[in-house]
Amino acid sequence: MKNRFHIRLLLSLSMVAMMLASACENDLDTLLQGENCGPNCFLPMADLTGADLTGANLTGANLRFANLVNANLTGADLTDADLLGADTSRANLDKANLDGVIGADFTGALNVPELYLKD
Repeated sequence: MKNRFHIRLLLSLSMVAMMLASACENDLDTLLQGENCGPNCFLPMADLTGADLTGANLTGANLRFANLVNANLTGADLTDADLLGADTSRANLDKANLDGVIGADFTGALNVPELYLKD
């Protein structure tokens, strides 16, 4: 009886994991095709190295531990986005809206308003 329960539990967890991965891929594909996936894009651990995200709507996006190295975020709307653990080294944040950004460390990012830089 316990084995059946564990098997069902594992199957349920596998289904949830597949749905989350699918959602992440869909948002990533949409974003990289130059379309808006926001608000609330689901992009944790996404590799956006060197991506051109000029003017992207990333309002409320989950970008936890995403790689944004050399990404162009000029004019992007990152209002309330979660950037905990994201690497923004050399990312261009010129004229980006960073109001309410969560967990961000903009060390090494370019064109970041002083208001958002850590001491």
